[in-house]
Amino acid sequence: LTSRTTLSGSYSHSDFYYQQNVGQGEADQIGVSIYHVFSHHWTATVFAGGARTHTNGVIVVPVTLQVGNQAIGGYYLGAYNETAFVPSFNGSVSHALRHSLFSASAGEGIAGSGNGYFLASRNIFANGVFSHSWGGQNISLGGAVYRLSSIANTVSASYSSATFSAFYGRTLAHHVGMFVRYDYTYYGTLAPYNGVSDSRISAGLNFSSRNVPLTLF
Repeated sequence: LTSRTTLSGSYSHSDFYYQQNVGQGEADQIGVSIYHVFSHHWTATVFAGGARTHTNGVIVVPVTLQVGNQAIGGYYLGAYNETAFVPSFNGSVSHALRHSLFSASAGEGIAGSGNGYFLASRNIFANGVFSHSWGGQNISLGGAVYRLSSIANTVSASYSSATFSAFYGRTLAHHVGMFVRYDYTYYGTLAPYNGVSDSRISAGLNFSSRNVPLTLF
């Protein structure tokens, strides 16, 4: 539209095939976005559109039966063939300087690949990242929260998950660097299972065509 404002449209089609005869799904998404460059290195993007999903297969839902004072675990099986239409929208903002970058986004859309239980899911999300480099070094922080609910079958439950990452990278020699990274992930309660968290620390060497430190993303 102008040197600072861009209007664009997008369409995507995806197919998903799940193992162990769980089922298959497809997702079509279409929408328009507006990207604008503000002064002082700020940019923003707004996207709006919609998505159509079609899934079919056999659902396996864990259940717990109460027989007297004893709880017995089991599974409920049922065929499904579902089509759903979901609005899709999101917004993002970023600020970039010579040595620093900040960005954040939030919205709602389709997590078409699912997770082996919900399959095609409505995904409400928010995420952000900050990165700063100086003197051959970089420190980065990133995090995200998600809330998924099934649109593929009769599962009515929803659950949330969250991630957090911290990263430090440093150039050691020409084209050679090192990094240390910490990742934390939390998977919310999904009855009858309680929430699960996972922490991971990793470190290593990296090789780059440019003499700059590695960053988180």
